[in-house]
Amino acid sequence: MSTERETTQMVRSWLQTDEHESAERLLGNVLDRLDAFPQRRPLWHAWRKPFLQGTFKFAAAALAVVLLAGVGFAIYVSRPGLLPAASPSPSGSPIATDPAALASPAATPSGRPTAGSSPTPSDTPIVTPTGVVAYPACTGGNQPTTCRIWVIDRDGTDAHELLTYEPLPGVPDFQNAPDDQYPLAWSSDGSQLLFSFSRREFAGSQDGIGTVHVGLALTDASGSEPEEFESLCPAEPAIETDQYNFCEVRLDHTAVVAFSPDGTRVAYPIFEDWGSGNSEVEATALAILDLSSGSVSRLPSTQTMNPVVVESELQSGEPLCATAESQGYNTSPEWSPDGTHLVFTRSEIGPAIGPTGDALCQNGLFTVDVISGELSQVTLSSELRFQSAHWSPDGSELLFHGSDPTADGLDVYTIRADGSDLRALTSDGSSMWPNWTLNRQIVFLRDVRGSGQDEIWLMNANGGNATRLDATIPALTAAGCVTCPNPLSAELFDSALWQPIPEDQR
Repeated sequence: MSTERETTQMVRSWLQTDEHESAERLLGNVLDRLDAFPQRRPLWHAWRKPFLQGTFKFAAAALAVVLLAGVGFAIYVSRPGLLPAASPSPSGSPIATDPAALASPAATPSGRPTAGSSPTPSDTPIVTPTGVVAYPACTGGNQPTTCRIWVIDRDGTDAHELLTYEPLPGVPDFQNAPDDQYPLAWSSDGSQLLFSFSRREFAGSQDGIGTVHVGLALTDASGSEPEEFESLCPAEPAIETDQYNFCEVRLDHTAVVAFSPDGTRVAYPIFEDWGSGNSEVEATALAILDLSSGSVSRLPSTQTMNPVVVESELQSGEPLCATAESQGYNTSPEWSPDGTHLVFTRSEIGPAIGPTGDALCQNGLFTVDVISGELSQVTLSSELRFQSAHWSPDGSELLFHGSDPTADGLDVYTIRADGSDLRALTSDGSSMWPNWTLNRQIVFLRDVRGSGQDEIWLMNANGGNATRLDATIPALTAAGCVTCPNPLSAELFDSALWQPIPEDQR
């Protein structure tokens, strides 16, 4: 039986036919398709019968075309971005919901975002709301205790839990807690969703402790049974020693795990520990999980070793990275678009910079060739403190937020992958967590100082025409979001993940 959704899709497809489509052919298509959709009440006669001849047939057909045109017009004007933009906020900053309102005027001399820039026409394509957006729904406020994966259509409708939890019958309530789940990334073709999970399994009703299971898992947009991966450390430790303590992958809600462009591998940092007392060492490296075999390999050139520093041995106000022997900790990997390199942040590189009491740990941005293992440092660690780098769609630039050690606050920067052409795109000290959009623009968070609120903004790749976005799923969809702040969360620092869709369906 025809549903309203099927009918809507049918009308939309007719409205998207070539402008030179003949009315007679369109009318024939209408009448042919009406045969294929029985009416909701089977006691009614079908719309097309042999006795529909002559004038009566023509009148019925004309009526059908008029009705369809009315429905089509309603659908057309309701599409995101085709209505006038929302009214300006009390601050006067424009709220953009139409990509055409986000054109590319020249950047201001300072590179600082300018609110209220006049929109100009643009060839930026409108992104049709199809597919879903995955996001975490968490309990516990600023310190969430449990998150679950929810999805919502790109037009902001049909929000629902992706993997529903059914309580076990006949067991104590404390054993019936749902898994903690957190969405991490879609595969590039949108067929798989990668997420982290944590759950406690019990041997029976008398088991008050249980066994904790933590790992990565794959599902899809329909919530199919997940495929889980719990063995995430390499088979061989980084060093042969009788005092090897542990290897772990830290899959909390701040973890950054990278899905390869071909959907076959996942990269993430591992943490190892060996020794004891003054000889204890903390080590990190990047590891790659092969999703087809479940095997894990280490990238040896990314290995770091950090002597454990006892805080009581430090001078007052001295950071933990104070020793020159500290090689830092690897975090936040991301694959290059061609799948040949990873970019990642190495934090807490010693020794610290600055006077005692105000010293800061250095950090650096690195890339590694996943085939040869060649390691390259992109930035000088004394120039900028930064994190969360993202490749541009063409792989030529890296986008990140950072802070000048001599200044306060965060700003958005780009740098070429070879370490040249470092540019500040904002200079307000309150811009952070940038990411690329489908249209090679930049979406980012801005901390509105004094208001206690964060806002979602969009600017061009050169830092120009910064415009505040309406914090809704439809508005972010129209802006071309891939990974954007989650407008459905009380904290915009959570990310929402737009399911990739083929270019011909955007």
